Amino acid sequence: MESANILVIDDERVICEGCRMSLSEKGHTVDICMSGKAGLEAVMEGTYDLVLLDMKLPDLDGMDILKTVRKTKPNVYVIVMTGYSTVQNAVEAMKIGAFDYLSKPFTEDELVVAVDKAAEKKRLVEENLYLRKELLDRFSFNNIVGNNPKILEVFAKIQKVAPMDTTVLIYGESGTGKELFARAIHVHSRRATRQFVAVDCNTFSPTLLESELF
Repeated sequence: MESANILVIDDERVICEGCRMSLSEKGHTVDICMSGKAGLEAVMEGTYDLVLLDMKLPDLDGMDILKTVRKTKPNVYVIVMTGYSTVQNAVEAMKIGAFDYLSKPFTEDELVVAVDKAAEKKRLVEENLYLRKELLDRFSFNNIVGNNPKILEVFAKIQKVAPMDTTVLIYGESGTGKELFARAIHVHSRRATRQFVAVDCNTFSPTLLESELF
């Protein structure tokens, strides 16, 4: 598991120090704040991956802090903690955007499992966003070279058709970039998150090709 930058916001020192000790031993970097105001300022100014947030703070309401963090720092995952555990509180926190919910008193194992889940989810989301950007950059229409009027006309057509829910037939001689155009359409379509499968039609007989495609 990759290390994460974590902020613990709780007015109970024993909770803060316990979380810091347990998570530091797992390789995470942990800061603590013992008031809602200090914690919110730290989140806004820092670069945290995860916040462990007590819902019952003396100066600010934990739910309000959660709302602010989710609105202004959507990439920061929040695990809420409370000694006033109710199903309603948990549901409300999750609706607002909390990643997980810990009821006090919780064990070290429960803490570590919740943090590991959040860190792994954040890693996967960021990895997917990175790969998505790489695909967009690689198969951008700008990377398809050509300034011939006919090519520019094709550019205009595929940019228009990419967002549409329709079947597209691309035909032309071998080596003219049909697959590149197809991938560009796919990456810029609403189906971009689904798999793109390239099939070499020359390897199929008409009967097998019909069976494979339809």
